[in-house]
Amino acid sequence: MAVTIKDIAKQAGVSTATVSRVLSDQTAFYSEKTAKKVKKQPKNLAIKKIRLPLNWLPVAAR
Repeated sequence: MAVTIKDIAKQAGVSTATVSRVLSDQTAFYSEKTAKKVKKQPKNLAIKKIRLPLNWLPVAAR
């Protein structure tokens, strides 16, 4: 079963919007403490990598 943004948000105790912002590095919208909580959740949910849609990646990373 795939891990979703909702799963990560629930485990981290934050909103899905916050998870989305952390994953897309929109740093103006969250604290470093929140980012750490969100980024450690995939490890807790036993996944290695979150696959993001291409439109979430910067053009240079595609």
